[in-house]
Amino acid sequence: MNEFMTGFYNVATSKGRNPDALLVDSMLSASPVLKHVEWTPANRETQHIFREVADVQGIEIIDFDAPLPAVKASFSLAQANLTPLGGLLQIGDDLARQVGGHEAYFKEQGLLFAKEAGCKLEASYFDRILKTAIEKGKAFEASDSDKPLPAVVVATWQPGETCALYSSIYSLNQHLP
Repeated sequence: MNEFMTGFYNVATSKGRNPDALLVDSMLSASPVLKHVEWTPANRETQHIFREVADVQGIEIIDFDAPLPAVKASFSLAQANLTPLGGLLQIGDDLARQVGGHEAYFKEQGLLFAKEAGCKLEASYFDRILKTAIEKGKAFEASDSDKPLPAVVVATWQPGETCALYSSIYSLNQHLP
């Protein structure tokens, strides 16, 4: 399963590489932003510890042969917690026989639930981006009207900085009978 989880969303497709990828494809079918987010393995099982840039004193334009200015970047430690997506789907034996068996039923239903889960995950992702932007003082308002406008979220994806996290302990098949 680790091979599938590496590059979880960016690599997995249903083109014959892994039958479980159908769930991922379904999850992303109505969530186009999630397809393009960099997915990174968390550095702990259920959380990710990372350094957050606090201040950068960087390179400056200088005169030829002038002394070089000191450069530095300071960081603080931060933590993101991971939570699983899940649900319980049951079907009786009699009904399962009428709809093609347990496996066919769960596959069909699983694809529907995965699509809905992708939509919820994407909405949650945008909510977190907006909340973080407000908390970090990176949000702004612009309007030529006194009326409240719907929120627009714009994110600049920075490799290694802006990403979504996954953990291999949350296996797609871990709870299947």
